[in-house]
Amino acid sequence: FSHEFKIGHWGDYGQYLLQQPSFLKMLVEGIRNEPLINTNSKSKLEITGNVTKLSCIFIDSPTEGRRIAENMAMAMMLDLFRIAGGDAWVPGELHVPTDSVRHLEPILPKGDYPVVYNERAFAVVFETSLLSVDLSSRYGGKETMITLSPFLDSPSTNVERTLNSSAAGYMPSLRDMSDFFNVSIRTVNRSLQIEGTTFSEILHRSLFLRATKLLVDPGNTINEVSQHLGYANPSNFIRAFRRWTGTTPEGYRDRLSGLKGR
Repeated sequence: FSHEFKIGHWGDYGQYLLQQPSFLKMLVEGIRNEPLINTNSKSKLEITGNVTKLSCIFIDSPTEGRRIAENMAMAMMLDLFRIAGGDAWVPGELHVPTDSVRHLEPILPKGDYPVVYNERAFAVVFETSLLSVDLSSRYGGKETMITLSPFLDSPSTNVERTLNSSAAGYMPSLRDMSDFFNVSIRTVNRSLQIEGTTFSEILHRSLFLRATKLLVDPGNTINEVSQHLGYANPSNFIRAFRRWTGTTPEGYRDRLSGLKGR
């Protein structure tokens, strides 16, 4: 089974992923283009300091066909990690939506690692340093012509996607971006300056958009929203929100309520 479902066997989609220069870029592109392959699944990359989690959840009803698709997705996911980490790679944790992994044994990495059962999604927990693995040597430095998108991703887009992938309660820093992309802080800053922006601007835009989405739900307290975004205390969040909007989070929520009442 594991030999039948490798990323390189998936035509242009697989070849497109294999040509990516780093493991982070491979995962980001895989998630972005996932609807081209599966319309009933949703993958997510969550970066939290030294630990990162890649998960894949299927959104349709449980059937035998879905079980087969889940196994295929897990085989493909683990193949990506073998490409980046080598055949001896093992996860920090493996999460599965079943109460057993017996049917998955042929595709699982060899070695000792925790397996968490009866989760909502398949997930692989691994060291964030793996994201910076250079994969360009796989193609001997030769340029490939395979593309799934008419646009090349800009540095600001890559930074924004990485920020939006951050787990709840964690606010990435410029140093984190430097580590994730395996470049110096100076290179990150210079690349963003060429686009006429800064890391701080992208970070605050990301925080603002996430904050407004959370504030729509009246069940989220201001303190909970603050914690979700990674602020040390609610006061810092309230000051930042006032800079963004000219009002407090509570004031913003009151305006939303007023608009809904019209």
